[in-house]
Amino acid sequence: MSYLAEMETDAALAPLQSAACTYRIALGRRAGQKVLTLKTAPTQNVQLQPDKKYCVNAHGFSLHAGVRCAMSQRKELEHLCRYITRPAIANEQLTRNAAGQVVNASDAVPHSSASVRISWARLLKRVFDIDIEHCPHCGGALKIIAAILEKAAITKILDHLGLPARAPPRASAQIFNPFEPT
Repeated sequence: MSYLAEMETDAALAPLQSAACTYRIALGRRAGQKVLTLKTAPTQNVQLQPDKKYCVNAHGFSLHAGVRCAMSQRKELEHLCRYITRPAIANEQLTRNAAGQVVNASDAVPHSSASVRISWARLLKRVFDIDIEHCPHCGGALKIIAAILEKAAITKILDHLGLPARAPPRASAQIFNPFEPT
């Protein structure tokens, strides 16, 4: 407790830290009330890691209690202390709303309904420089009207267009010798 009392904190985080240390609810209509804690026996969700001493995965958390350093290793000790005392939520993610409540800024941003995936047509353009969205002759927009999957229909169409229905044979691998004259 003396460490927390001497620590410089942001005014917005002080009530949250105080509530966390005293097992009280920090915000909302139940602010100040004790947190309900349930204690149960470990379930099948606990996975001991026999290859790593002092390591366990339980309920979505990973605990590595085998990390340690000697008292003389000041840099390692500082790194370990910074790691174990870091907050669960970064200060940059917390803001105050109009009512003065502390809110997570990343949750306040509405998520875009637009997909971030690139269409396969654009991927073909990017990777193989094949533009199936525009006509190669006039530049007008093209529209896919069908995807033909039957081998017999594909062969018939390619034969009609005078194109080979079979892929060209693979060439055998050639060994390149940089010392051999070309």
